[in-house]
Amino acid sequence: MADNEPKKMKPKMATAKKRFIQSQKRREVNKAARSQVKSQLRSLREIIQKRDAEQGQQSLQKVYSLLDKAAKKGLVKPNKASRLKSRLSAQLHAMS
Repeated sequence: MADNEPKKMKPKMATAKKRFIQSQKRREVNKAARSQVKSQLRSLREIIQKRDAEQGQQSLQKVYSLLDKAAKKGLVKPNKASRLKSRLSAQLHAMS
């Protein structure tokens, strides 16, 4: 038992237990949302590589929506969301 890892202790007080459960649930929701954003970004980048402008426009709208929602929830910083939207839009318009 000479592990140097800190042990994760469970809260003992009722309010601390509740906060712990809430944070676990929130973490799962945030993880799923973050994963969805990354998946949509990946699919849009693949569409851009295939040079499919029509499908790219549709996918771009989905990505815009997801990035805005993620920025609103605090999953992605607003400037990063704006920067990604701008770069993806520029890439899509460059191929047209």
